[in-house]
Amino acid sequence: MERVTIDRIIDGVAVCAAGPGALKRIPVEELPAGADEGSVLDRVDGVWTVNAELTEQQRAYVASELYYEHEDGSPAMREDAGIPW
Repeated sequence: MERVTIDRIIDGVAVCAAGPGALKRIPVEELPAGADEGSVLDRVDGVWTVNAELTEQQRAYVASELYYEHEDGSPAMREDAGIPW
């Protein structure tokens, strides 16, 4: 089994994190339905599928690192999130 996370999709190619410092490029035609940036994909017997459980866990973790709630419950981005813009 192979596992990657879609980082971005550019010009018909999904650029995926495939391990520490490793990237893999997958043509969008090979992506499963519903796959988008942030999706965790598993490849078994040559077929990519979205790992819904890991995708949700990863998105929740990223959101917790980037955002917090004000006392009134409204969201705000952390100033120390390391976003370059």
